[in-house]
Amino acid sequence: MLFPLLLLLQGPAADGIQKFHDFIQRNKSFSVQIKATSSNIPFAGSGTYTVRQPDSFKLTMNWGTASDYSYVKNATGALEFERYRKTYQEYGAAPGLDYDESVFAASQMDSLPLPLIAGDLRRFVPRGTTFKLGSRTKASETYNAAWQTSDSSGKAVAVLGSDGRLLHFDLFAQSAMGQLHRVSDYSNYVLNPKLSADTFSTVPPLGFTAYQFPYYDPVINVGEPLELGSWQSASGPTDVDAAVRGKLAIVREPDSPSADALIEYLGKQKLPVETVVLSLGSSGGQFWSPPKAVAQTLGLQGTPLLILMGQDGKPKAMWMGFDADNPEKMVGEIAEAVKGKTN
Repeated sequence: MLFPLLLLLQGPAADGIQKFHDFIQRNKSFSVQIKATSSNIPFAGSGTYTVRQPDSFKLTMNWGTASDYSYVKNATGALEFERYRKTYQEYGAAPGLDYDESVFAASQMDSLPLPLIAGDLRRFVPRGTTFKLGSRTKASETYNAAWQTSDSSGKAVAVLGSDGRLLHFDLFAQSAMGQLHRVSDYSNYVLNPKLSADTFSTVPPLGFTAYQFPYYDPVINVGEPLELGSWQSASGPTDVDAAVRGKLAIVREPDSPSADALIEYLGKQKLPVETVVLSLGSSGGQFWSPPKAVAQTLGLQGTPLLILMGQDGKPKAMWMGFDADNPEKMVGEIAEAVKGKTN
């Protein structure tokens, strides 16, 4: 089943919306940086989208709170691979830039630059909905659309550059099936970039192996209560919920070189928050031997896992894995999250 959003019928729109469609049509090859957030997922992502129409694109996203991943599509096949899990999965070829939504986990699907792939903002609003010019400057134009039907209601905001390129798209929609709110920003366009022979290669990176396990969507959500229960410690059974409030919890497996490297690195940094190490095994860390259900929940999320806990017992932000090549980025994000600045 293709993405429902891409199946919406298009309606009339202002001339500026047509300018975006024309921009996509005349620029058969380009790359752009993306920043995306969604109400369906508890974190924001950033990355790069490169396309060569009509049948090839590559999307690489860095979520910070989950595995980085790339999705490559060309005329002969499709390939998704993750960085931290070092795994990949191949999918059958599909015509053009169509794809099946079952390919993606929820977080990955919500990061897709759907407006750029669809090439027409009119496909995101019901028939009869009009985008109206809201404001205009020398560099950009802002268009607004809103609708209320028997099936759904919603609104969309699009900011376009003077040449029709999409700079910002904010879509909110709700129906009896629920609601979604996706926001994406696009910057640093490069038109007709130099593409190497393997830009859209569906050959897995060296060192990656095929998926050997089911792919799990995130099971811990920012802003929702997280009950950790009683764990063992040097002082005996301890209420970990109280121990981690307002602190940065580091969840690890007992035998994990990645977790060892992460903890060593963070120990050398001047973090604006105290850290607490939680081991999912029967030893290690400041707290260990969690309740079975808690261990399963945290394990499915992936480790090493950083959870910035609020004083209310709810996660404020999360980071999964440790990128030893670019650890400063995570430290900066932690500092911003402690200040309450999360994207």
